[in-house]
Amino acid sequence: MPADAVMRSTRPVTHSGLVTGLRALGVRTGCVLMVHTRMSAIGWVVGAAETVVRALLEALGPDGTLLAYVGWNDNTCRMHEWPLTWQDAYRSERPPFDPLCSGADPQMGRVPERIRTWPGAKASGSHYRRMAAVGPQAEWLTEGQPWDHAFGPGSPLAKLLQADGQILMLGASLHRLTIIHHAESLVDGPAKRLVSHVVPVRNDSTVVWREVRDHDTTTARGAFPYKRVVGDHEPFQVIGQLALEAGCGVTGQKGGRLLEDKGLDASRLPVMIRHDEYPMVEPTPAQIIEAVGGSIRVDVDECDVVIVGAGPAGLAAAVYAASEGLQTVVLEEAVSGGQAGSSPMIRNYPGFPDGISGHELTRRACEQAWMFGAHMVFSQPAAGVECGATNMSCSWPMATRSRPGRSSPRRASPGAVSVFRALRRWSAPAFSTARPGARRRQCKAAMSSWWEPGTRPARPRCTSRNMPGS
Repeated sequence: MPADAVMRSTRPVTHSGLVTGLRALGVRTGCVLMVHTRMSAIGWVVGAAETVVRALLEALGPDGTLLAYVGWNDNTCRMHEWPLTWQDAYRSERPPFDPLCSGADPQMGRVPERIRTWPGAKASGSHYRRMAAVGPQAEWLTEGQPWDHAFGPGSPLAKLLQADGQILMLGASLHRLTIIHHAESLVDGPAKRLVSHVVPVRNDSTVVWREVRDHDTTTARGAFPYKRVVGDHEPFQVIGQLALEAGCGVTGQKGGRLLEDKGLDASRLPVMIRHDEYPMVEPTPAQIIEAVGGSIRVDVDECDVVIVGAGPAGLAAAVYAASEGLQTVVLEEAVSGGQAGSSPMIRNYPGFPDGISGHELTRRACEQAWMFGAHMVFSQPAAGVECGATNMSCSWPMATRSRPGRSSPRRASPGAVSVFRALRRWSAPAFSTARPGARRRQCKAAMSSWWEPGTRPARPRCTSRNMPGS
């Protein structure tokens, strides 16, 4: 059932409304339609994924066929990197891939799995590249999909083009355009990346591991060095946008309908609609951060280290400082990640040979710093920094407060760097040459007084877990 906040701030999405919108957008009756969906972008749908599938089938009519990429709810592409005990357990106990019974890849969303299990649905037999279809042409679309290069000739994608079908991005981003993988399969060249892995399949009464060969379809690498052309942009997003600009498709005004559902218009922008449908008109960065559960206030009265900026360097410093037991506060004027956080792909960060998105790297580093006890504070500018003989003081635009003095000042780890941007007024110890081992022992002894029981996960005993981003 919808939450109270959802019912107060929006209108339900209904079957009839979906059918009307699909027809207005240009879905052709009787065609083959491949759909990519993101339910959270559609809104609160009466009947959830089932209603979406029923609306799609009604818009297509009895002669139309609905197609979706369902994949497989497992992935053995990097199994060779697992510990041997895990590999042995997986190989000996994993049920084999079954085109009819194996579940869909959860990353594909709820609608593809609903299509796969729909009465009369047909599924192709090709592991991760599995497709499912419902309608008169379902069997033709899904039969005979190649085991190797399963997006190429003879695949459901090739037949979709042969049938002059349509592709619908229902709330999904353009970077989900699976049809581009078919184009990749048709192009050869020295820069094309090829991969292979194994999949368990049943052969009579035994399970065998069958090799799969294909081009690289991972987001981190891809089939071709797209970065040379699109830079840090997501390549499929760029290709899809260029196709729309060239007249290969149309875009519906879902944003306008969302504003209308909330009783708003485009005269006051931006408008943020939270996951629970709560709308915010012209929100400030601080309001957005608080609305999604972030912190804009310091929740401790004293600290050892204040780090300004939650970019890659600041987050790395927070991980190292907090892992050594220092009471650490990270203050960021905007949001974490800095310029790197907006990069769709980072390939030169140590430890990620296939690359990692800036968003994912930032998320991991923030979570890691938090697990070690760092306090993350966003949307706060610096007001001033003062240096004394034995202490540093920092100030920031809120009520001031001084850290109580000690008869013996606490020492920081040698080589540590503390830059201060703050909300209150504190004093922090000047840097010294205390031995790291002695400092760690002091930190461990004081750990129970720094963290309230039950508020954070226990600090890992192994200090090798403090590599930022991992």
